[in-house]
Amino acid sequence: MTASLLPTPDVSAIGAVLHAIEAGVSPSGALDAKIHEALGWLVLRGTDGRLSIRNPGARQWLRMPTPSRNEADAFGLIPAGWHHGVAVRDRILGWCADPAEPTRYFECIGRSRALALTRAGLYAQRAIALLPRLPAPAPACACSWQGPAAALRAGRCPDCGRTQLACLPTQETAHGHG
Repeated sequence: MTASLLPTPDVSAIGAVLHAIEAGVSPSGALDAKIHEALGWLVLRGTDGRLSIRNPGARQWLRMPTPSRNEADAFGLIPAGWHHGVAVRDRILGWCADPAEPTRYFECIGRSRALALTRAGLYAQRAIALLPRLPAPAPACACSWQGPAAALRAGRCPDCGRTQLACLPTQETAHGHG
């Protein structure tokens, strides 16, 4: 089995981080580490006190962004393609909205612009993590065999032995169900 190329968010851990922020925890490296761990990143605490992160599917460690303290890093928590911003009036509001689904909108107050955006981004990430996932396409062969990937024999068609297989949509994905 291969590692996922993308981090897998932990919905419960995201909820715990949101609860901590809403309870008034101060921005810190420890909070930033919890944010990235909740989003599925590996966190390395160096002996020099520096924190690094790594996508589980990657080899290289990167400097850990500090979204709880840095507005630019907090923007990085907003899902790609979503509209977002910060408004400062009588309070600080961070918001983000999914242009494909107008009801997926999060507006959060915060003690700073960075914390307001961090909260909105975490709510958005949690909403995405809760979306149902479509099943993977089923492998199929030119000999007309189609079945689950588990039925393949060393990556070959169990009927004719070909290695050139296509992935066809399952009944559920072909009709938009899932």
